[in-house]
Amino acid sequence: MPQDDKTDSNDILLKLHIAEYQNLSFRNTNFITLQCALFPILLAFMLFVANFWNSFDPIILIWGSLLFAQFLGILWYWFRYEQYINICYIVQELRPLIESIINEPCRFWEYEKYLAKVRGKGPMWYECVIPIVILNIIIIIGMIRYPLTRLDFYGVLFNLGFFGLLFWITLIVYQMRKNFFNRIE
Repeated sequence: MPQDDKTDSNDILLKLHIAEYQNLSFRNTNFITLQCALFPILLAFMLFVANFWNSFDPIILIWGSLLFAQFLGILWYWFRYEQYINICYIVQELRPLIESIINEPCRFWEYEKYLAKVRGKGPMWYECVIPIVILNIIIIIGMIRYPLTRLDFYGVLFNLGFFGLLFWITLIVYQMRKNFFNRIE
């Protein structure tokens, strides 16, 4: 009878851990959906700005649009960060709990190890393309608008501030993936 109780409690624990895995996978699916939604939002915003091109100072629209694009970039990386947190928890915390219940060596949830081998530890193009593009746009607009007016100066200043935040979160996301891949190899 005690063995049956232990088996029943292990079955319940296993089902709870699987439910937790499914919940985290669902969260990641939602984060991916939100990431994909950012591109149409940017396009809609640009169309909105185009409608007001003659109603406002174009310099305000240009620098403001760049700030908005950087805000969307920050959101994109934040969603990526949240996905990595979920994946780290699944592989580093949840998987060992399930292995202890199964109580025998088995291979499951090996995809992240595979990705670590295939992708390597260096930055991926999608991890650094947004900051590179944004910085180039700031430089190009600054060069075109030189000598800078007061509005241009504030536009550059605010955009460089946002760029610093964007670059910082990009580094955090890259470092998180790199550290995770180092731990699972």
